[in-house]
Amino acid sequence: CCRYEDALFEQQVLEMVASHNGDVPLFLFWAPHVAHAPLQAPPPFIHHFEFINASGTDDALHHRQLMHAMVHFADAAITNVTDAFKAKGMWETTLLFFCADNGGAIAKRGNVGGNNYPLTGGKYNNWEGGIRVNSFISGGFLPPSRRGVKYEGLFTGWDYYATFAALAGVDATDHRAARAALPPIDSVDFSPVLLGLATAPPRRELVIG
Repeated sequence: CCRYEDALFEQQVLEMVASHNGDVPLFLFWAPHVAHAPLQAPPPFIHHFEFINASGTDDALHHRQLMHAMVHFADAAITNVTDAFKAKGMWETTLLFFCADNGGAIAKRGNVGGNNYPLTGGKYNNWEGGIRVNSFISGGFLPPSRRGVKYEGLFTGWDYYATFAALAGVDATDHRAARAALPPIDSVDFSPVLLGLATAPPRRELVIG
């Protein structure tokens, strides 16, 4: 496991948290490569899913087993990072955002491990199976009233920009672009929804031309 790419990244993240001054704000972005080609995982995580039958025409290819093993690795890594924040005494002031970047790949007749049922489609297309993804927000900074709440509205990847800026007290406006008469950023601040101050964000404006 020590030479597995995301295990190396995980170790870097854990070391950053351990060495960080807990009194200083920390923004940490980690984009794991797991649940992505090539389908590879450390043996202990693969063995955990030995009950899954082989997929595809080649019995040696256990695509679903490998996909589950990789997701299991990501889950374990996030648990370790969460524990590191708690050990550092930073968890109560932390917001943890987790989001996939696209639906599971279902190409090659499903022989790449993805499964987006009951949604249609997957990675590389615009059906819901390709663009509707798993996401959650956790952390001690999240108000108790918002924990376990499922948001049914539309939220997309580029809304993180305005949301993070608002949470950090930073103006998200691109003033240089505004001076050049360019359209404003296409990002909606969801911080009032996250903090329980509103039930929905401001209406998303569609700018054409």
